[in-house]
Amino acid sequence: MVKRKKNYNFYYDEAFHDRKITENKKVKGELNIENNEQSDNFVSVNIGLPHHLTEEYFEKYLLFESNVKNILDIDSHKEFKGATIRKKNFKFGIASFNTNTLKIYSDFFDFFDDGAFYNELSHLRH
Repeated sequence: MVKRKKNYNFYYDEAFHDRKITENKKVKGELNIENNEQSDNFVSVNIGLPHHLTEEYFEKYLLFESNVKNILDIDSHKEFKGATIRKKNFKFGIASFNTNTLKIYSDFFDFFDDGAFYNELSHLRH
């Protein structure tokens, strides 16, 4: 019996980092990374799934994205970005999520919770 190689597709994204540390123009002596709106953290996510499931999960993602756009009243031609869910929803963590935000995140994590995905979350803090 010949073993077949398993082929995977991996996707990568990163967020929450400033590429350059600079002095705040408004507050002398303060670095940009000391501002609450900016960060020296680096977070990356790698997600992989078996190649033969890629098309199926792409279709599932499009359905998820369409539902999110309907919930948030976003034009179907505009891209859904993480920043679309406003910062005010994170002020007190999950406790400050409204019903729509909670539904979106719940559906998003359910999307990855069926065992088909390889997930890796990395966090680097200086």
